[in-house]
Order: sequence, then structure tokens, then C-alpha cells
Amino acid sequence: MGDGRQFQSARHFAAWLGLTPRMHASRKKERIGRIGKGGDRYLRALLIHGARAIVGTLFRKNVPPRPWLLALAARRPTNVTAAQSRTKRHAPYGQC
Repeated sequence: MGDGRQFQSARHFAAWLGLTPRMHASRKKERIGRIGKGGDRYLRALLIHGARAIVGTLFRKNVPPRPWLLALAARRPTNVTAAQSRTKRHAPYGQC
């Protein structure tokens, strides 16, 4: 990967890893699909396991909840929260 400052944002880093969703559009309607299979398969698996572990802390009583994760979990299902949190969690330093 080299220097993390080469990425403009967390989204650019996620795209480099192959974690951004596929876009489908026709006329007026845009649909966001599942993530593509580009990038390193093993690295994607490790990132999703780590993200699910972070989301799992929401259900533990002895771990203080992260405010950004609580807000995300209130809006989205658990697996979607995990998929979205991995992008935030693994962004280049200082960009989240």
C-alpha cells in the first residue's frame, strides 16, 4: 500500500481495496448493488471479519459504545453496518 496519504478520502482507499459497491443506473433511477470482487479477496475477508467484530461490541455490556457506530446501527441492519464500518475503520489515518 505504501503511504496512506496518497488517497484523497476513505472512499478512495476503499475503492483501491475493491470494497465500493457497483452502481447501476437507468434514466432517472440509480441503484447501488453489492461490492465488486475486485482487489485482494483475502484482504476483503479480513476487513469484514474485523468490522463484524467492531459491530459486535454494540451487543456487549462491558464495552462502551462508539457514538458513530450507534448512529449507523440505528439507521441500517447489522450486516450493512459492518460493511459500512469497515470502510470507516480502515481509512487512512486522520481522514475519518
